[in-house]
Amino acid sequence: MEPVVAGWLLVAGEIDRRTGRLPLVVLWPGIAAVITCGVAGALAGEPAVLSSAAAAALPYVGAHAAGQAGGGDVKLGFIVGGLVADPLVALAAVGVAQLVGLAGFVLDRRTRRPHGPALAGVAALAVLAA
Repeated sequence: MEPVVAGWLLVAGEIDRRTGRLPLVVLWPGIAAVITCGVAGALAGEPAVLSSAAAAALPYVGAHAAGQAGGGDVKLGFIVGGLVADPLVALAAVGVAQLVGLAGFVLDRRTRRPHGPALAGVAALAVLAA
C-alpha cells in the first residue's frame, strides 16, 4: 500500500508544480483517510493521527493567514501529518519540506513557487521509509 500512497502524493505534487494548485478532488482521498483513521484512533484512546495532522497543518494555517501559502498546502499538511501519525515526525517533515522549498528558491530565483511538490516529495519518502 505504501507505494500507492507515495505515488498519489507525487501526483499531487506534480499537479501543484504544473498548475500552482492542489485541487480538492485530488486531496479528498487523503483527507477522508486521515479523518476516518483519526476519529477511530481517538475513540480507541490513541489520538496520534489527529494530533499529528493538526501539528503539520498548523504552520500552513499561519502561512495561509499571512498570504504565503494556499489552502491546498494546509490540506496537504493535514494529510501528511496524519500519514506519519507522530507529531514530532510531522513537524520534522514540514521543516524538511521548507528546507527543500528554500533550496528551490535559491537555485532558480523565482519569486513564487508552489510548496506542494516539496511537501509531497518529503511525505512520499517518509511513507516509503516506514
